[in-house]
Amino acid sequence: WRGPVMALEPFTYYRLTFKAKSAGKCYWLVNYYYADGKEHPVDHYNCFEKTPEWAAKEYYFRCIEGVTNARIAFRPMNDKPAWIDEVVIEKADRSKVVGWADKVYSAMPPVSYTAPADRWQYIPKTMKALRDGKTLKVVMLGDSIINDTANSAYDVRIERMYPRAHWKIVHSIRGSTGCKNYKEGNRVQEMVLDHQPDLLMIGGISNGDAESVRTVIQQVRKAM
Repeated sequence: WRGPVMALEPFTYYRLTFKAKSAGKCYWLVNYYYADGKEHPVDHYNCFEKTPEWAAKEYYFRCIEGVTNARIAFRPMNDKPAWIDEVVIEKADRSKVVGWADKVYSAMPPVSYTAPADRWQYIPKTMKALRDGKTLKVVMLGDSIINDTANSAYDVRIERMYPRAHWKIVHSIRGSTGCKNYKEGNRVQEMVLDHQPDLLMIGGISNGDAESVRTVIQQVRKAM
């Protein structure tokens, strides 16, 4: 099932609620569109588990940069039947999003990790901006793994740690593509520099090799 195309605002969070009944796991997803109607390569995928009886569902998603419209869709992950009803999409307050994100993260297996004391030594400007309450535009460069990371609500949790700061995520994503591709041609300009980021985050499983990542970093540093 695909909903109608609707106008959304970039960097804005939306609350999605619906009722579902399904014999198996199902996707809900968001496709984004440019002003000319062309579909953006970035999307937002999430899922919900098998729901034998009608149940209310609640999720949040953030509209990406550079688009004007989007469309919600639902799709079973297998051939088992599913029913969707009462779909509502509305603007969401970021304080509501962080409460929902806390519930999501609390259901994940805990990670035991002690961060090194000098972990911020290479991003002093970023840390100063966070402490000073500035707006930071963050380009997340990579593949579908980084797309999923960017789609998570980690930004509102950062903003809770630094209440006066604002974290703006830019998805610079191509599925199954990493720095081995981005380092070639003029792609660093298109994928990174054109967005004028304050911080670049590179990740995913498609980068190919560490040297490709270093090459992209060197190109960005030379240009900025």
